[in-house]
Parts: sequence; structure tokens; C-alpha cells
Amino acid sequence: MADPVVSWMGSRNRLAGLLLAGLVSSLAVAEPVSVTGTLSARHSDNIGKTEQKDSDTETSAQLSIRHVSDPGQCESELSASVGYTSWLNDFYDPESTVESGFDGSCELRPGLDWRMRNSLTEVLASSRQNDTPDNRSRRNFFSTGPVLTIPLTSVDQISASVSFENTQYEEPAVADSKRYLGSLGWNHLFSPTLSGGISGSFSQQELNSDVETDSTSLNLNVSNIWAATSLNASLGFTRRESQFRSSEQSSDGVVGSVTLTREVNPTTSLYVSASRQLTDQASDFTLEFEDVNFDFTEEVGVEVTAVELGLDKTFSDGTVAGVQVYGNQSDYLQTSERENIAGLRFSVNRSIRPHLSFRSNVNYEYLRYESNLQDDQRVIATVGLSYSLTADLDCTATIGHSLRESDLQSSEFDESWALFSLSYRFL
Repeated sequence: MADPVVSWMGSRNRLAGLLLAGLVSSLAVAEPVSVTGTLSARHSDNIGKTEQKDSDTETSAQLSIRHVSDPGQCESELSASVGYTSWLNDFYDPESTVESGFDGSCELRPGLDWRMRNSLTEVLASSRQNDTPDNRSRRNFFSTGPVLTIPLTSVDQISASVSFENTQYEEPAVADSKRYLGSLGWNHLFSPTLSGGISGSFSQQELNSDVETDSTSLNLNVSNIWAATSLNASLGFTRRESQFRSSEQSSDGVVGSVTLTREVNPTTSLYVSASRQLTDQASDFTLEFEDVNFDFTEEVGVEVTAVELGLDKTFSDGTVAGVQVYGNQSDYLQTSERENIAGLRFSVNRSIRPHLSFRSNVNYEYLRYESNLQDDQRVIATVGLSYSLTADLDCTATIGHSLRESDLQSSEFDESWALFSLSYRFL
């Protein structure tokens, strides 16, 4: 039987062609669907993000698709894009770009679902280096398996699941991963809005670098819904045991997560999300917390704590403002290194006229690397306008500035850039 995960370690152009063929075939059978083409040009006065400034213009063409199925026996959500990017002065080699995300499930019979998830994205190889094509790698995460839910009484149910996960990286030097997972849980409905239970899970991971890791977890779970507030929380214990040839390493600790969302009033909402896990660079943790980046060289495990607070507000004139405060700490079990990140993000979107809108974003981050006592600060600020030329054709103009101050001089840079793009909705 063929591997369910398409191997994408070949050439970038071949990968882009395969995905585009899949997207075209999906258009023939999927409704509703949205297809958009985008042409863009971005000029930077420091394209390499280094102390020695080199200017260049980055041009790209992109085709993207989005599809959300109607409710039914099978439900899915797909978003994907393929593109081609080149640099006018050849500072970087031309490259194809591919990103996709898929989340779907099918009810095989009452109480038995089959779920599948796939994410193909570009990720940073190391947060110590700046965000350039040389510091990015494609990461493909695939997960699939059945979920069984059996009601015992009107207020009690048990659930069981098994799944297979495959994580692959474009860079040959980064270890790929295969993981087999199983879980069993019991849940009790204490009231129409309050439920809780206990769950246990086991996973076995195999890296192509011959590192094998077994992980066992036990968690207490609770969920409650009020008129304008919802809460989901878990608290438990995880133990990981890793083996590489004759060498063994184990770690354990208290883990947990909590997510609280509240509608303060009809125009204001907030959320708080926090998690502490024993995980690894091949897991889906970074899909849930996008501000967390793991070093690819870590193969044994990462003890990570992440917290995020967000507030969204819609004003009477239609202006939408959002602010997020976040922080995370990553302790690498193999190298005993620690990385800390704290950040603040602010955004404003406003409709100036029926076809003209304004947006602005500011992001500040403080980073600390304990191994060499390195402190960094990063700032990114953008301002842009979008104008609808027709019902299907939009143009966007954006200017921005980025800078990084660091104890490591080679990491410092400042960059100013301008972007112009045209987007056309074919469907």
C-alpha cells in the first residue's frame, strides 16, 4: 500500500505541480469554492536582513483556493496556495512556494468518525536567525485515524481513538518523524453546561535518525459554558522516555492547558489561552500556538509553556482593533538550552470609503537565549491601503519597517520595504 503522506522532498517545482493538479481536480467536485490569483512586488532596502544592506525587489505570482464543505456526513475545510517567487537582482535563487491546510472528518456510522488533518507550511529553522528564505524550511504534518464515542448513560460516555502522524521536513539534515497514538477517556455531564472526565494517552514516535520516544499521559478535563463565557481546561502528568542506540533519557512533569473566551459586550470579546506540555519539534503544538518556534536540531523533547491573551473591539464607526499579549518558554531536554519570548501585537482595520480600507499592524518581541545570555528585541510595523477596483479585483499597497537589536551583532538589522499587489477572484 502506498504511503498516505505524499513525499515532498523532491524538487520544489515538481511539488508545486502536483499540488496544483490536486487543486484543479477538486474544483470539479467541490462547492462552494473560492479561487484567487495574486501578483505582487515587494522592494526592500535590506533584502538579506543583515548589517550590510543590499536592496532588491521580490516579485511573486500565487494561486490560492479555499473550500468549506456543507454540513453533512463528511465535513472538511481546505485552504491551499501555490506560487513562484523571484528576485530582480538575484539576491536569492527563484523558488516555488507551496502552503496548504486540510481538516476533515467523516461519520462512518453513528458514534464512529474518521478524521484527517494535513498542514504544509514554511517554518523558521531557528529563532536565533532572521526570517529569510535561508532560514526557512517546509514542514508537512499529517494525521489520520478513527474516533469512537460510546454513550453509557444519558450523562456518561467513553471515547477512544487511534491515529497515525507523519512529520516531514524539506531539509535532509532535519529528522522526519512517524508517530502512533492511542487514547481512552471517560466524560460525565454534571449539568447542561458543565462536563468533566479523565483521559489517558500513549504515543510511540520513531525518527529517521534512530531516536525512539514513548510518551504516556493522564489528564483530568473540565468544560463549562455560561451565557457569554466558555472554559476548557485540563491538568495531568506526562512521562517521556527516549532511546538512541544504547543511550536512554527520560523526563516527566505536570502538564495542562486552559482556554477561556468571553463576550464582554456585543462589540468586545477577549480570550486567554495557556498550555504547558512535554512535546517535540515534530508535534502539532506550533500549529496551535503560532508564536512558538522550535529548534529543528532538538530530537529528544521540549518542555514548553505558552500563554496568550487577546482582546478584539469593534467601534461604532466600523473600526476593528485587536491586541494580543503572548509569551512562551522552551526548555530543550537534549541540549539543556532555554529560549524565552514575550511579545505584544496590535492591529487596526478601518473602512474609509465603500471600496477603500486602511489597516495597520505593530508587533514587538523580546527574546532571550539562556545558553549565551543573549537578549534580542524585534519590531515590525506596517501600514497599508486596500482598494476594490471591481467586485473581483483588489489592489493593495503596504509600507513597513522591521528591525532587530541583539547582543549578537551578526543578528542585528533594520529594513524598510514597500509592497504592491493585485488580486483577482476567479471564483
